[in-house]
Amino acid sequence: MRLIAEGVAAGYGEIEVFSDVDYAFETGEAVAVVGPSGSGKTTLLSVLGGLLRATRGAVYVLDGDRRVGVGNGIVAWVHQTNHGLRRRSVLENVAIGFMARGSTFPEAISHAPPLLAAVGIDGRASLAAGRLSGGEMQRLAMARALAVGAPFILADEPTGHLDPRTSERIGDLLISQATARGQGVVVATHDPLLADRCNRVLDLTAYTVAHG
Repeated sequence: MRLIAEGVAAGYGEIEVFSDVDYAFETGEAVAVVGPSGSGKTTLLSVLGGLLRATRGAVYVLDGDRRVGVGNGIVAWVHQTNHGLRRRSVLENVAIGFMARGSTFPEAISHAPPLLAAVGIDGRASLAAGRLSGGEMQRLAMARALAVGAPFILADEPTGHLDPRTSERIGDLLISQATARGQGVVVATHDPLLADRCNRVLDLTAYTVAHG
């Protein structure tokens, strides 16, 4: 499956941040979206995920020869700050991801533990999500995104608030766990080490629109 940006331009109001982005994101691989602050990394992810409309161009999915719109479980998100359902347990937070793809609650609860183990927080399963550390919360966000089972995970600065050592572990987990499951990862990041772990890099500097 491919997530296609075709001649995409986007911005806010009448001001375009970037233009003419032509790129194909593939399932089973990770792409880092890089560029200086203000180059439109978060904006591009928002367009890819259907949260923001492109001012020009198109975003769509190719499933074999079939062209479909973004939506209906195509993307899952990992944001820089993920609070989850803070009063619900870690286990329940991940179970909700499985329920989003049609599992019953008992089925979802039974499916969640292996994912928690995969991201290293199975020992926190019964704890309220609001009691997790920043790094643990990011692991929870990843487990929930993996549980949704969407073909693509869009991660917006997922290691931005973490110390370097934790950032390295979280980045490795996100990429290895998602690609092993055949999911594509598109990660907006300032972290060169995280970008280096990805299969490809999309530098938005080349598409930035100059103003003034």
